[in-house]
Amino acid sequence: MLYTPGEICKKLDGVNSRTIADMAEKGLIVPVKDSDGGGTSRLYDKEGVFKIVLLSAMRGTFSLKTQANFLQIILKETSLSEDRIPGHDVPITEIETEYFDATGKDVSRDPKSYVKHTIDVSAIRKFVDQNF
Repeated sequence: MLYTPGEICKKLDGVNSRTIADMAEKGLIVPVKDSDGGGTSRLYDKEGVFKIVLLSAMRGTFSLKTQANFLQIILKETSLSEDRIPGHDVPITEIETEYFDATGKDVSRDPKSYVKHTIDVSAIRKFVDQNF
């Protein structure tokens, strides 16, 4: 099944069509069907929705570059392919970092500057599976 940004936004708090368009324009998500400019919407599949929810969870916490890096790692780890990151035998189920500030800057040498962030990737996947 394919979803328009409007349909996705109806099920997600804090996400609007402009946010989804920004993600697409920055290359973080790719619609399975792009707009032809004649008033038709971009369309996203379930995997696209997963990326939108995951990126939304990271928004405001990590820089755009860090979001893109985490997204690549998570997608590689959660794929069913044999192409896993060396040294990782199990898929990532959550992102937890204590050594980066909100811009993604490494602040590991200054423990007073960092905050622990946890994003439950398994819960996001479950939410998408149940709602899309």
